[in-house]
Amino acid sequence: MNIEEFLNLFFNLLFKAGTNRHITLKNSPLVSIKIDKKIDRKRYELFINSKKNICISHKELEVSKNYWCIISKDTDGVIILSNLHKQPDFFQNNTFFSFDIPFKRIIENLKIKNFKQYYTDILYSQKNINKNMINKFIFCLQKNILSYPLFFNGEKMLLQFKIINQNLNEKSVQYYFAFKNYGGFEGEIRKNSQILLVSNYNNIIDIKIYSDIIFIKKNKIEPLCEISENILDLKG
Repeated sequence: MNIEEFLNLFFNLLFKAGTNRHITLKNSPLVSIKIDKKIDRKRYELFINSKKNICISHKELEVSKNYWCIISKDTDGVIILSNLHKQPDFFQNNTFFSFDIPFKRIIENLKIKNFKQYYTDILYSQKNINKNMINKFIFCLQKNILSYPLFFNGEKMLLQFKIINQNLNEKSVQYYFAFKNYGGFEGEIRKNSQILLVSNYNNIIDIKIYSDIIFIKKNKIEPLCEISENILDLKG
């Protein structure tokens, strides 16, 4: 399975490409929450899809931060948060700067030999992007990391790719994907090898039926290059 086939499969599984399915609390495998305030040692007041709730968490949470989690109720009807993971910086703001780019150009950027120049051309072609924002993406590019903040089916996401051994036959691509209602994914794509897919959660997608993909659950997944929330100053 090559990188284009994997990306098409991955997005079809998550978003059922070709439909305009609206992601809600009912049909999302995860919930994105924002901590409003801490009430006592375990209780927090938070927003779930803009609705305020009081929940219990045995994990210390940061006020005003966004988290991914799974929500359940105990026998007394108390809402319990579990498997909490703080979202990366680019999700910690209500506004979101999105690249305006066809998906096929992202694929081309991963294939082309001079990927840095190709990405730089894409970056400078974006509208309403200032020098400070450009520098943050260039900082990641210096580490061979391509970052794409995007909107897809109404959901904000970040796609990151790191090109390894570009000029050798053993070229591979490391990736990091993050989605508001699906959490973070990471892995590596190598030519003529199985693709590694790592997630914070084991109930996201039933991808184990694909023999070319190795699915692994990992507690901590981080961006290849953290982009400061300062890039979110403009609305996408």
